[in-house]
Amino acid sequence: MVAIAGRRVGGTSWFEHAASGPAGGTKAEVEARLDALVGELGLDAYAFVTWMPPRGGTAASPVAITSYPPAWILRYSVMRYDLVDPVLEAGIRAVRPFLWGGPAFLRGLREPQRKMMAEARGFGLGHGLSVPVHCHAGPSGMLVVAASDEGRLREGVAGAQERLFAEAWDAWEFMAATTRGPSAVPERAVALTPRERECLLWTGEGKTAQEVGMLLGLSVFTVNRHLSNATRKLGCANKHHAAFQALVMGIIFRAPRLLPEPDGTPGTD
Repeated sequence: MVAIAGRRVGGTSWFEHAASGPAGGTKAEVEARLDALVGELGLDAYAFVTWMPPRGGTAASPVAITSYPPAWILRYSVMRYDLVDPVLEAGIRAVRPFLWGGPAFLRGLREPQRKMMAEARGFGLGHGLSVPVHCHAGPSGMLVVAASDEGRLREGVAGAQERLFAEAWDAWEFMAATTRGPSAVPERAVALTPRERECLLWTGEGKTAQEVGMLLGLSVFTVNRHLSNATRKLGCANKHHAAFQALVMGIIFRAPRLLPEPDGTPGTD
C-alpha cells in the first residue's frame, strides 16, 4: 500500500476541482487531461479501465482509454492478457490505491501472470499505481499511472492523492456516459443461482466439469447444465468467458484470495 498525502499538483486541489463540477468533455479532452497528469507527475503512461456493460447488455470485456505503447496494446489483445492481468484483478477487489510491479505484488503471481508482467516491463510499464473507482453498485473502474522504474513512480505519486482521485472520477464519468448514457451506473441485474455461481467460481480456478462435479458432489451433466445456464444469462461466448465476466461484475469472488491488501493477489489463469 502507498501513502499519498494531499498536496497540490498543477495548481489544483481536490476541493477546487470538485467545486468546478465534473470535467466531462470529449475523449480527446479526457486524454489531454490524463496526458497532462502523467507529464506533471514525471511518469510515462496512463490507462483508465472500466468493466461496465454497454447499455442494454450484461456482458462486457474491460474497456480502456490509454496512452500505453500501441505495440503493447496489440500484444495484450492478441495474448488475451485481460484474462490473467493481475493488476486488473487486484483493482476489482481494492478499495484504496495500490502499487504494483514490486516484489510484494509479484510474489504470489502464477506463471501466465508473471509472463505478462515481464513483457509489460519490456514496454516500459514495469511499475504503477492504480486508483480504484467505486459507485453504489460496487467496483466500476480504475485509473492507472505507470513508469518504467519504481523509484520514479513513488516520487511522482507522493502527495498527489487529490489530483489522482479527481482525474479518476472524471475519467469514470466520461466512460459511464460514453458506454451507457449520462446517468449511467453499473448494474448487477444478472441473477445466478448459488450452484451456477459455485460452478463458475471453480471454472475460473481452472477446474474441468468433472473436477467441479467431484468438488460439489454433482454429475458432469449437472455441472455443464449450470455452466450453460450461467453463460446464457451473462451473454457470454463460453464458460471461461462467463467465469471472468461474473468476476468483474462482482457476482463471484475468490474468497481465499480476498485480502485487505491487494499486493500479491493472484488472478485467473
